[in-house]
Amino acid sequence: MLNWLDWTHPLWGGAEVYMRETATRLVARGHEVTVLCSAYAGGVANETIDGVHVARRGRFWTYGVELPWHYRRLVWERGAWDVVLEYTNKVPLFAPVWAGAPVVAVAHHVWGRAIFAESPLPVATAVWVSEALLPLVYRKVPWLAVSPSTRDDLVSRGIPAASITLAPNGIELPVLGSAIGAPDPHTPRVVWVGRARRYKRLELLVEAMVTVRQAVPNATLDVVGDGPALGEARRRAERLGLGPAVVTFHGAVADAERDHFVARAWVLAQPSLKEGWGRTVLEAGAFGVPSVVADVPGLRDAAVSGTTGVVVADATPARFGRAIGELLRDHAMRNRLGVGAIALAEAHGWRTAVDATEQCLPAENAPRPRQRQSPFTPAVPSDRIPMPGAPQVVR
Repeated sequence: MLNWLDWTHPLWGGAEVYMRETATRLVARGHEVTVLCSAYAGGVANETIDGVHVARRGRFWTYGVELPWHYRRLVWERGAWDVVLEYTNKVPLFAPVWAGAPVVAVAHHVWGRAIFAESPLPVATAVWVSEALLPLVYRKVPWLAVSPSTRDDLVSRGIPAASITLAPNGIELPVLGSAIGAPDPHTPRVVWVGRARRYKRLELLVEAMVTVRQAVPNATLDVVGDGPALGEARRRAERLGLGPAVVTFHGAVADAERDHFVARAWVLAQPSLKEGWGRTVLEAGAFGVPSVVADVPGLRDAAVSGTTGVVVADATPARFGRAIGELLRDHAMRNRLGVGAIALAEAHGWRTAVDATEQCLPAENAPRPRQRQSPFTPAVPSDRIPMPGAPQVVR
């Protein structure tokens, strides 16, 4: 498996959770799985986690350029792989050109023009150009797409529909009714969960809270997560006079504390420009929390309008705020959508994604070169990689 990050990296996100859950379940089914990803400060070069071999090589910003060399070096050390799964999120790695093995491409989402809202112009242009090459480089390889929106986006870019298999995200279902928390019937809470990046439009949600409080004066917003766009959201809240009693920024938290914030919320809100799937929407739904989301790829797959949540077309702060306010005020509708959200979440275990992945593997494995000594030995302090650190964040 080729991916820019692994699930222990400080900048991990939903794509890395997907890779972890898929990889560990493939190992449980008898496959040998290696993840080749970029290194980070404090991460060991070679490690085995839950049966998955993790090889960390190179630095994040140069990983895509260095990867072919690191890949060939690892092949020389331990032998060739039968199949390569390339995760094309962030920037495509073009493995079909240089891997020398069957490749299956895994897509969470395709940036398209949304990348220009997220990154500086030179970086955004490079990503946009690299995605324009997808039909040229990947047209003849099988694809796994995590949502119908992602599949449709790939088809619109020239990838044959027949080569794309849906392998939807799954979630770990919580134990409902546990002591993790429950909504206070007298305190309307809206929650946002994720890594704050510009394309997630957290500042739009903050501004929408002005409209929300016109309809529901005691409504509050919990912002759970960290990221480079968090500062702009804080400044927006200050300019609008939305102090900590209205909008609370909790920063990075442990999974159990994140679940506590979600479980006690009345509504989860996600106004992103684009998502591969909208995992936080499904996870909130598992607690019976309906969502208000923007009508964009990924989110419209995770939130079914009128069944599990409300999908807002052409989301502006005013429109988004009105939709949240109406749902907070309508207890019957909120309860009905919450029941639908639980049902949808329960239908999304991980087995479907793993079955789809396994079906895309070659039917007959090619003979491997003789296995050399495995580099995946127990970690020792000398294995640690001296690199600049990064703050811990939540997905």
